[in-house]
Amino acid sequence: MLVICMQNIYVLNDSVVFWPEKNLLSDISDDSKRVQLTGPAARCLELLILRKTLVLQSELYEYAWQGSGVIPSPNTLYQSISVTRRAFREICANGTDYILTETRKGFRLNPAVSVLAKMQDFPDVHPEKEMSKASEDRHTSELLNNIKGKLVRLKLMTFIIIAVIFSGMLTFEIYTVKTRGYAFFEGYRGPILIPGSTCNFFLSPQNDKSRLSDLNFSFLKCHYRSYIYVTILPYSPNISVISCDRVINSVPVKCGAMSLRGGNVFKKQ
Repeated sequence: MLVICMQNIYVLNDSVVFWPEKNLLSDISDDSKRVQLTGPAARCLELLILRKTLVLQSELYEYAWQGSGVIPSPNTLYQSISVTRRAFREICANGTDYILTETRKGFRLNPAVSVLAKMQDFPDVHPEKEMSKASEDRHTSELLNNIKGKLVRLKLMTFIIIAVIFSGMLTFEIYTVKTRGYAFFEGYRGPILIPGSTCNFFLSPQNDKSRLSDLNFSFLKCHYRSYIYVTILPYSPNISVISCDRVINSVPVKCGAMSLRGGNVFKKQ
């Protein structure tokens, strides 16, 4: 049975082919010259190609890392751009700088680089199998159940990994921020009091205090750790909560960190 797969590709300067779905750059005349990009690096390049104008750093953060649960640093973004530039140099030796930097603003695709977007057909050939209708249906059902099971396990593993990374980053921030004068929390608003709770809440910048009223904090033990630092990021589905027994810049201070995600985060209407 012949299956045709359609993939969107870009041809740059009539010499380099970019495959967004495969995170791949290759030479148009020599398919053996290939460079595999990281996912964020490929998505950054895709946005630069789509926009063809200046793309701000904040826009690249949102497009390349949204939903990953990772909070990228400026250095992470520059590393992704550097990976892409090095890939272009490995594939073509014409010295063209495909990506231009605008200091403290962002990046853009070189206006001198031509871009051709097209859909590419890929035939996928499978040998014919002689089987009865009942046997074929049974095989299809088993295959679908197997795929569903794998997807459930993959989603669960992805959530666990994201939660561990996010919690690890928060814990690391708690212990390292002491040497930097707790500058990370200087912009937090508070204390904010919520009816029905004896905790003192501090909210991350650029968030209205009304957002706290929508969240479910019934699990907090305010008599033990009453100073609560809540971090809500626009490009992450996670909400982090750091609970301390006193103001976080006190010495000594005992804190615990957790990452919230899912339906139990919000109050039931």
